[in-house]
Amino acid sequence: MSSVKKCYIPNCHNTTENKVLIAVPKNFTARRIWWELVHNGKPLEPYAGLFCCEDHFDVPADFENWHYVKMMGGTPLRLKKGVIPHKYLDEPKGKPNESALTDLDKKRRLENIERFKASSSKRVRLLEQDIPSIHLQDTASESGRFIAIQVHLKDGNVYTRTKFIEIVPPSPIKPSKRVMLDMTKSLSVASTQWVTDQASEYIYTTETSTTTDSEVQVTRDGSNKGKRKDSTFYYIEKNPRLYLGLPSDVHSIIFKICSHQQLYHDEILITLKKIRLNDPYSRLGIDFGVSTTHIQRTFMKAVPSLATFMQNFIFWPNPKIIEKLLPIPFRARYEKVQSIINCFEVEIEKPRNPILQAATWSDYKKCNTVKFLISCTPNGLINFISEGFSGRISDKDIVRQSGYIDLLKSGTHILADRGFKHIHSDIVRKDCVLIRPPSASIGKKSSKEEVQLSKQISCLRIHVERVIRCVREYQMLKPHACLNNNYMNVISLVAVIACGLVNLQVPLLV
Repeated sequence: MSSVKKCYIPNCHNTTENKVLIAVPKNFTARRIWWELVHNGKPLEPYAGLFCCEDHFDVPADFENWHYVKMMGGTPLRLKKGVIPHKYLDEPKGKPNESALTDLDKKRRLENIERFKASSSKRVRLLEQDIPSIHLQDTASESGRFIAIQVHLKDGNVYTRTKFIEIVPPSPIKPSKRVMLDMTKSLSVASTQWVTDQASEYIYTTETSTTTDSEVQVTRDGSNKGKRKDSTFYYIEKNPRLYLGLPSDVHSIIFKICSHQQLYHDEILITLKKIRLNDPYSRLGIDFGVSTTHIQRTFMKAVPSLATFMQNFIFWPNPKIIEKLLPIPFRARYEKVQSIINCFEVEIEKPRNPILQAATWSDYKKCNTVKFLISCTPNGLINFISEGFSGRISDKDIVRQSGYIDLLKSGTHILADRGFKHIHSDIVRKDCVLIRPPSASIGKKSSKEEVQLSKQISCLRIHVERVIRCVREYQMLKPHACLNNNYMNVISLVAVIACGLVNLQVPLLV
C-alpha cells in the first residue's frame, strides 16, 4: 500500500485514512482549473501528485460508478465529464471523520486499487495508415497452390509470408461440395466446383457469377431483419404486459417517455424487454435487427433516463388518502398502518475478489446476492425502494442506511417481520409504532395470546410478499437471476423501473 495522501484543498485535513481521495487531472488545462479554485495567485505544481477528497463533490451525483464501487469495490471512482470540486472550498466539512462509503467498502477499494492497476493490460492499436499497401501473389502447383502476402510499410521494408494450400478432391461416395475461395474480396466471386464423370475422373471447372453470393446474402439478411423487427413490434403491441411488463391500458406512456426523456421508441422497447424477460443481448439484437453491441449501449444509456421517469410513480401518499383506501382486513385493528416493509435479494455471479465474495454472500440464500428494502401501503402501492446493498448486510443496517427512516412522519404505524426487531429504537425515536409478531425463544412455549397476535399480523404482513412477487415478474430481479457483475452499476435503477411499472398496474387490494 502507498503512503497516506492528503487533500490539496487548504484547511481540509482529510486523508486516505478517513476519506476517499480522487486524483487531480494530469492534463495541464484541467489541472490549472482545479488549482485556481483554491490557490489563486500561487504557482501551479504541474507534476506533483495532488488529490481531492470526496467532501468537495456531490455524492453520488458527480460520479459515474458510485453505486458499483459502493457494492462491489475494487474499481477507482470515476468523475463525470466536466465535474470539478465545488463544495466546502473555503472551509472543511463539519464531519471530517466520516466517509460516504462504509468502512468495509472503503477497505475493499483501497486494497484492490493497486491490484486493479497492475492487472490492466495495454491496448495495442493497429492503424490503417501503418499498412499502406498489401499485394497478394498466387502460385499454383500440381498438388496445390502457394499464397504469398507482401506488406509494404512506410519505412520501405517489405515483409512476405507464404502459405501452401493443398487441393484434395472430394470423395466419390459423398455428394459433391461447393468450394468457396474469396482471397482478395474482389467484386466478382469465382465459384469452384468438382464434377465427377462416369470414369471417376475429376474435372476442375471455374465459373464467374454476375451476382455475388455476398450480395445475395446481404439482401436476404436485410429482408429477414426487417421482417423480424416488424414481427417483434407486432407482438409487443399485441401483448405489452408479456413482453414489457406494461399494462395494455397505459401502453401509450411510452410516447410520453420519448418526449420527456429524449429517448427513441426502439430504445425504450429494448430496455423494457431486457428488464422484463432478461433475454441475452444477442437475442435482442436478432429481435430488433441490430448488433449485440448496439443493444448493450442502448440498455446502459436508457436505464438512467427511464429510472428518472419511473421514480415519479414511487411516492408516499397522504395519510388521509391511505386511510380512505384502506382495505377491509386492516380496518378492524390496524387502521393507522401506512407501510409494510420487507427485504428481497437477487442472485449475482460470484465475484473474483475474495473480499467481494464475503461482502455479497448471503447466509439466507446461500449464494452471492444484492439486497433491497421495499415498502408498500396496505393496498399494495410501492412507496419506497432502496438502492442495492451487498447481500451480507443485516435488516437493521439496511433500514438505517437506505434513508427509509427519514421518510417516516410522526404517528406512522409500520408492519414488519420478526427480523426487524432491532430497529424498534429507531422507529420509536421518530415517534412511530413498529408492529411485528412477538419474538419466539428456544425452549419457551408461546402463549395463546401471542400465537393469535402472530397470526393476525402475519395475515396482513403477507401482502408485501405479494408485491415482491409482482416485482420478481421482471426476470432481471428474479431470486436466481445470477446477474453479471457488469450490471451492478445499474441494478438499483432497474429496481426503480420495475417498481414504477408495478405501481401502474391494478392495485392488489381494494
